[in-house]
Amino acid sequence: MRFKPSKIVIFFSFLTLSCLIIFLNHYKILEKPKGFFNSIFSPVLKPAWEISGQFANIFSFAFNLKNTYSENSNLKNRNQELMAELSYLKDIARENNFLDKAKDLQMKENFDWQASRIIGMDMQNMAGYLIIDSGTDDGIRIDMPVITENKFLIGKIIEADKNFSKVITIFNPTTKIAIKTQDSEVFGLLNGNYTKKLTIDLISKDKELKIGESVVSSGKDGIYPAGLLIGQVEDFQIKPENLFQTAFTRGELDVYNLEKVLVLTRW
Repeated sequence: MRFKPSKIVIFFSFLTLSCLIIFLNHYKILEKPKGFFNSIFSPVLKPAWEISGQFANIFSFAFNLKNTYSENSNLKNRNQELMAELSYLKDIARENNFLDKAKDLQMKENFDWQASRIIGMDMQNMAGYLIIDSGTDDGIRIDMPVITENKFLIGKIIEADKNFSKVITIFNPTTKIAIKTQDSEVFGLLNGNYTKKLTIDLISKDKELKIGESVVSSGKDGIYPAGLLIGQVEDFQIKPENLFQTAFTRGELDVYNLEKVLVLTRW
């Protein structure tokens, strides 16, 4: 009985021979005797050489693909590292800018302050309250004014724990602030209402208001120092039946984009 090799055996034999030729050709082992082999085994090896070339191309492509994937992975990791470094540098720049403005404010206005980070706020009611990460251990006391590094009035401390404090903002309806217009010095009382359009009451009817004029704290309530920025006069009403006229100012403070505040410990 004659043995007939199966197609699978022939295929793997041919594949093994092709791989062997690829190996020998890769390391130049067949470089010198190639003429000898070609003259004797050319009819047999020619298909193997052709297939080996195809396999070599496939293996080379796979190897290059792996290298490309590895390089892309390394570049991706490096890009993430650079993005993290850039984010860190931006944070440092913001921190330095905040402190520089706070120091300028201290020199110009003779304020002492405690820098604090906002760690919570009332998100439903126009940020009527804020929580900051400074408390009695940092010298924080109730009724201390809270401002931005640009001198905008935020509100005041209403509760103080050892490490945290609660701030009521100018937008809270219970807030009452003695104000004046900056140029004409018209005095009134600012009321919060959970919107940026704040009401100013108790303005004498004989006083002339100017649209667009800046509104600042007057200091007459004994809680806030004079000159803290609030907004601009947007509109006013004079009704014959009322003893006073009413004005409206648009608060320019963007509470939701604040990260840090200054608590005035002395002014």
